[in-house]
Amino acid sequence: MRPTRGPRPTWTMFRARPNTPRQPDVWILLALCLAVSLPALFQAGWGSGMNRSLSRTWIQKIRYDEFLAQGDKSAWYRVDLDSITDPTLTAKFVQSHCDAESQAFISQSVDKSNWLLNQIWQSLAKRFLSFFYSQTDINGMLERGSMFVLSRDQWFSLTQWDPTVQKSTLIDLGAGDGGPTRTLAPHFQTVYATEASPAMRKLLSRQGFEVLPIDEWSQDRRYDVVACLNLLDRCDEPLTVLEQIKGSLEPDGLVALAVVLPFKPYVEFAADHTPKQKIPFASRTFEGQVQELQKILNQLGFEIVRWTKVPYLCEGDLSSSVYNLNDAVFILKVGDSVLNCDRKLLTEIGVGLAGFGVSFLFLGVLLLFDKGLIAIGNVSIDDPRVMYLAQILFLSGLAFVIGLERTFRFFFQWHKARGSIAFFGGISVVLFGYPLIGMLIECYGFFVLFSGFFPVAINFLRRIPVIGTILNMPPISTAAAYLAAEDPEHRSPVMAPAENSGGVMYHPPKYQ
Repeated sequence: MRPTRGPRPTWTMFRARPNTPRQPDVWILLALCLAVSLPALFQAGWGSGMNRSLSRTWIQKIRYDEFLAQGDKSAWYRVDLDSITDPTLTAKFVQSHCDAESQAFISQSVDKSNWLLNQIWQSLAKRFLSFFYSQTDINGMLERGSMFVLSRDQWFSLTQWDPTVQKSTLIDLGAGDGGPTRTLAPHFQTVYATEASPAMRKLLSRQGFEVLPIDEWSQDRRYDVVACLNLLDRCDEPLTVLEQIKGSLEPDGLVALAVVLPFKPYVEFAADHTPKQKIPFASRTFEGQVQELQKILNQLGFEIVRWTKVPYLCEGDLSSSVYNLNDAVFILKVGDSVLNCDRKLLTEIGVGLAGFGVSFLFLGVLLLFDKGLIAIGNVSIDDPRVMYLAQILFLSGLAFVIGLERTFRFFFQWHKARGSIAFFGGISVVLFGYPLIGMLIECYGFFVLFSGFFPVAINFLRRIPVIGTILNMPPISTAAAYLAAEDPEHRSPVMAPAENSGGVMYHPPKYQ
């Protein structure tokens, strides 16, 4: 059976943990409200022909459950490669199949669908809550409709990675309840997530994922893998999201992009449910839209590494145990285009400019806080010939590396106000003729603003032959480990609760 395309159910957790705190007053109030609303619900159509409809639906469900348990599901994964005209795209296709992990999700969904009283309760609650909440929030509150995209074996088949090796950072955009995130999380040291729904963010935080604000995740972080699983057809600006993903990847980073095809966008939080940015598709077939999507991705600077077709599975209800849609899953990397060459050149220029600014600043410190040299390292108003050049030595270097918009957002965020005021205030104090006081204030602001980059910088310096040897010396290694937030004895990251994130860092188990 094939589901109709409407507001897509969003991720929910499988089952709440027994020791999870509840709010009984809220649920008692909800039960009372449902009891009051039951007559109206039956009058609206639940009573007429309900027995005949339930009997017919239940018979169809039993037959579909037999197919889900023993039937051949190869059609869910089949692609007509002969209709694809691009031979390079055909060569990158990876044939998937219904493996044990996929079948386990299907069996679990069938079992949940047969919990009759629970399904009736959720159906009634959904009808009542729909007057006040969005579909995604309702799914999060009722913990229903969990999704499944890729199994672990399918993931490693696409990426060709060693399963025993952990990568550094993963972010799952639009993670919902974290179902697909849990599949990938054990293979990364740090896992982030974004989600627009408040109810879903609570579920993500409960599982230990660090939830980032949806308007800040791409500003001052880089990721080894960005997972964008079935988000493009549900967001307002899909092309902007792809540009943000491209700018947030590490140099050898990958993108896991899943798109339901045929493409039918539906923006839940928009008044008319249509996106501001539209992705044009002329073809109506799965294979035709895969080829069109490849061209769009190439224009944005991405290159397809491998791709496959899998069913996008969702836990069902009384009508159907499982819903599925055709999902095209791509593993992408940033292509070697002229745009990327320009980006590399800008990065090199930015590093050079920032290096000059730090060098002048260091020379000023060596010469007993000489006002002239320190001012050149930051901003100079004494010599108009170097005024504009001096203003952008360090700050423009940062802008070249991470971009002008990100530089502006980096400094001018509310939770970074303390560091920004101290940093720019210290520069002003230096220019007014108090270099020692200004430097102390500026150093404090620098530490507050850039302390998050210290682990990356120290780990990079450790790989440099001479500097690495110095940093590993006993007295210095302890201080370096402190700045890198490490345990000096074991050199393993110490994950503390993250501030202003709505969650805590994720501690994944070791891969078995």
